[in-house]
Amino acid sequence: GLQELRLIAILVSQISPQDKNFETYTFKIKDLADLIGIDRKDLYRDIESVTRRLVGTRIELYDRAKKERLQATWMASAKYEYNQGVVHLGIAEELKPFLLQLREHFTEYALVNLLRLRSRYAIRLYELAQRHAYQKTMRYSLDELYSMLGAEKNTTSYFTQKILRPAVYEINKRSDLRLSYSPVKQSRKFIGFEFHIGKKETPGADLRPLPPALTAILAMTRPAYHEHPAVIAAVSRAYRKHGAAYCKRNIAYAERATSNYPAYLAQALRYDWGIAVIPATKPTAVDPARVEEIAQEAAARTALELKVNYFKSLSKEEQERIRAEAIAKMPAFLRKLKHPLEVILSFAEF
Repeated sequence: GLQELRLIAILVSQISPQDKNFETYTFKIKDLADLIGIDRKDLYRDIESVTRRLVGTRIELYDRAKKERLQATWMASAKYEYNQGVVHLGIAEELKPFLLQLREHFTEYALVNLLRLRSRYAIRLYELAQRHAYQKTMRYSLDELYSMLGAEKNTTSYFTQKILRPAVYEINKRSDLRLSYSPVKQSRKFIGFEFHIGKKETPGADLRPLPPALTAILAMTRPAYHEHPAVIAAVSRAYRKHGAAYCKRNIAYAERATSNYPAYLAQALRYDWGIAVIPATKPTAVDPARVEEIAQEAAARTALELKVNYFKSLSKEEQERIRAEAIAKMPAFLRKLKHPLEVILSFAEF
């Protein structure tokens, strides 16, 4: 999955050629969770699942020059010290030559670019391209690409349309590399792909990395709008002002939108419509990261309840007047939709 790939990339970035042996690498659990896009709501459970999968995931590396094949696991160990809030990650010693070679072409800037990628195929293809960037070209057979990208075998057309083309598009859009490819034939028989790798001279504004936690939240919006400027702006603004939990509940609420999703989401984030539909949560000793967020949710819910209760205490005539004024203040596209009372009252002034 994406989280496992991001964790591998972070580990590779920590490796130094001066490391005589692969010792353990220590991270603060909260920092590591933010980097690989884990929600702090279930912080320890989720990050343990990621490391558990890497400890149990077998990989195979084939050296074409030496005709050698290595079977190993990505991670040798993961030791958690909950009192200190840290985790110690160990890498299999047998992977040292391969990972040092990868690290040689893996700058911190490359790590920033890789963390911005969302597709596991784009991440793996980016890693390959970084290793060959100095050569400006690389060539692989179709079978090698299936293995290296971790894709299930299918038709050549399916691989090109559903795996390769989207991965290359994402790398070109989100990273510092410019990638193109062409089919390679031998005696008119298709045998693989050749890739041409270039570096962008002046990376555009879209290459400025978003915080990994914010990237993970944006991934919760409707897939067709992940790159929509209005969606990115609205979520970023709400994230900076109110935090992750606030954004998540309002992104979930915006799934009700039947048209004009970006505008609907922006309104939900502005007025916190999601607070009306999420269940109340109590802080627990095992979930300290959520205590502040839960307190904020409780305060918002209390303010909303006071507003609703006051509205209900008014006469029917007064209620209808306030309701009509609130609906009149709504954007035109919202007036056509049905809304809970709490949403309507977010436009009311009393």
